Amino acid sequence: MRKILLFILALIFVQFLFAQQLPQISMRQNNLLLNNPAVAGSTVSKDIKLLHRAQWVGFEDAPVTSVISFHSELSKTNGVGGYIINDITGPTSRFIVNASYAYIIDMDKMFLSFGLSAELMQYRLHGNSLTYSDLADPTMNFNSERKWRPEANFGMLLYNDRFYAGFAVNQIIKSEFRPYSANDFGEIEMARHIYLMGQYDFLVNTHRISPSLFMGYAKSSPISADINVAWLYNNSLGASLGYRVGDAISILAGYRFSRFYLAYSYDIVTSQLRTVNSGSHEVMLSFDISPQQRVNTPMFSSGNTAKAYRRQSGKRAF
Repeated sequence: MRKILLFILALIFVQFLFAQQLPQISMRQNNLLLNNPAVAGSTVSKDIKLLHRAQWVGFEDAPVTSVISFHSELSKTNGVGGYIINDITGPTSRFIVNASYAYIIDMDKMFLSFGLSAELMQYRLHGNSLTYSDLADPTMNFNSERKWRPEANFGMLLYNDRFYAGFAVNQIIKSEFRPYSANDFGEIEMARHIYLMGQYDFLVNTHRISPSLFMGYAKSSPISADINVAWLYNNSLGASLGYRVGDAISILAGYRFSRFYLAYSYDIVTSQLRTVNSGSHEVMLSFDISPQQRVNTPMFSSGNTAKAYRRQSGKRAF
């Protein structure tokens, strides 16, 4: 138990030291709003998405992340959205409430969107979950510490019915936390995260094959990269295979029925942590609340019928 606790604490320390502070999910391409506010209002459907991720199953106090998100078009040039995230890692937890806005420019054959979001983040450290070498240390004299801090994100997105390319910066303010000390010791600074993302669709009859790339960088941290290839048949049955460089292989299967879309992803860990866990599980349920059901429009990302629909309605889809 002590070795496990020490490993968790070391993991948390490295997480802050190398600025890996934002929740990790495998279904990034289906939840781009979580990293880029410019996505708000860019799809035809209006989906409420519920996502839950259990990471490193079998490893005690491993990360668990739950998300609810939604975004919608207000007009031809305005989109809004937001999400709530609850992320728990051992004795620490983060609760994030986000509100996003996007201004969308119609460039005839494509759209350019600029997004900005504001959020409140609650960081919490449960002291009664820790074991100390020096019980008399006054900086550790607490049971639980809870801090609220503001943050902001910015993003850009260029897209049409066949591709998208985006850029985003998260945690612009770089808020600071002192979760376990009343003075300057133990200060934790939120790091800016820079993201690049893109996807292109190859259409073959009723099949859609979509290679995508998602890259992230934070100061003093190695560049992370998610490479993924998704397949969608008849806008209903889908699957994907992805590789998170140096971390895991992700396998996804999903099915759309009427207004519902259910997807499951399993991560095969390839890092050194593979010896102490049985992988990561992620499930997502989405529900389209649009006034009219868009049967022929893909729920996520770009699609082969979106262009025709956009010409008829004046709305966007990607």
